Amino acid sequence: SDLEPPPSSININKNISGKCHLFWFSGQPCKILPGLLLAVFVTCLGSSMVFGYIMASLDNTESYVKRFLKETNCLADIKNCTSVHYQSSLEFQYELLNFAYIISGTFACICSGILADKFGRRNILIANNIIGIIGSGCSLIIIWSNSQLSILVSRLFLGLNSGITAVVVPLFLVEISPTVIRGAIVAGHQLSVAIGIILAHLIKMNFVLNLWNNWNKILAFPMVMLALSFSFLFLIPETPRYLTSSSDSVATIKACFHYNKTQTIGEQLNEMRKEQEIFPQKRFKFWNFFSKNHNRNGILLSLVISAMPSLSGINAVVSYSKSIFLQLQFLEKTLEFYIFGMAVLNAIAILVGIFLIENKGRRKLFIYSSLMCILSLFGLFIFNGVIPNYFRSTNRILSFISLGFMIVYNISVAMGIGLIPGVVIVELFTQASRATGFSFSLGFQWASIYFISIFYPHINKCLPSGYIFIVFGLCIIFLLIIATFFMPETKDQTFIQIAENLRIQKSDSLT
Repeated sequence: SDLEPPPSSININKNISGKCHLFWFSGQPCKILPGLLLAVFVTCLGSSMVFGYIMASLDNTESYVKRFLKETNCLADIKNCTSVHYQSSLEFQYELLNFAYIISGTFACICSGILADKFGRRNILIANNIIGIIGSGCSLIIIWSNSQLSILVSRLFLGLNSGITAVVVPLFLVEISPTVIRGAIVAGHQLSVAIGIILAHLIKMNFVLNLWNNWNKILAFPMVMLALSFSFLFLIPETPRYLTSSSDSVATIKACFHYNKTQTIGEQLNEMRKEQEIFPQKRFKFWNFFSKNHNRNGILLSLVISAMPSLSGINAVVSYSKSIFLQLQFLEKTLEFYIFGMAVLNAIAILVGIFLIENKGRRKLFIYSSLMCILSLFGLFIFNGVIPNYFRSTNRILSFISLGFMIVYNISVAMGIGLIPGVVIVELFTQASRATGFSFSLGFQWASIYFISIFYPHINKCLPSGYIFIVFGLCIIFLLIIATFFMPETKDQTFIQIAENLRIQKSDSLT
């Protein structure tokens, strides 16, 4: 239904006045309100940074967790703690913890869209902070309780927190962002994830907190960020688009004043009214994706794009990087700083990608960065597969060349395949289907990453050394061809325009 008339004291066609500045990486003059900056900062601090920090910390504390599992198991069964069966059981226990994190995260991804539609984006973010505090709190008492159950509970809650973050943060950011800087604002989520990873690697270093008695505190550190975010989220209004769907006109106008200065209030309200008229916001069901062209093409295209990060070959690059480091004879201390440097380089690449998103567009950046990724994978295939297998030659020169291709690969993934899907997918849907479509796509992405991590070691064993890179390269080529033909440019496009571009495609074009 149409919005109620705004209060007479508010002139909806009058521009908001006040201090402003240029958003330097958007490519267009854009003045930002402090309310928008506060919302982005608080959301990214307590959700996105925590997400990145948790992912890196779970990997950084692997040896400590295994040692804790071993000690607690030996206390329960001293006689068998040195047997071969016990060692395999220990690995199974650790994999079970990782499984708990991924399964709970995938479940949260799929369900969080429905919850965000029912309770609101901001309210789900507040609840997600509480979930994260519980998960981090369980990590804090692991050594004190000397119980493996506390680790399992912690992983389950942290998985829920990460899954909700992956869906609701981009939803919240895309709905509060002015159109001309929407891509840059949403990409801020990925940049914050990268900063969280840097923070985790920094804290893990030997000279900071890398001690046996403190490893659980590494996992508990996000409580600080979560508590700060929880406190400030109550000062932030709900997104205008969600309030529009709930027919709260006064709250919608206040939210528009709070977030958007690039359009008049009248322009914002008219755009949201028009979107409601063209795409009615009735209760959306999953099967509605197949009843309309724009929904059907949007969900199919989002599944293709979301599959690319999982098929980018990151498993192979991480796996072969260990042998490359050994051939280069990196010391353990040097390797620690190299990993930290790669995390910083990843964040810089994302920052450059954010600048290019608003200047060159999503589609061009996605295509060119994918081509860079394909070339680097083929380079890794040649110098880790062809030359060592056929010429029986391995030396430090080849390892340095492989390291160069690895750096190019990381940059291309950070700028494109890892960055663009999170921006474009959430833009492909209208207000009625956005939460459901985005959460389903992210759930599919989480599940695909998990299954590829399971099957990758077996596939790699069946192939000659280094040939796994060509497999991932061919997968990206196939998906890139589909994306090149059907992925629309969403830069400076309203959600109505994006949906219309998807609707005019032939009904069976993507199928």
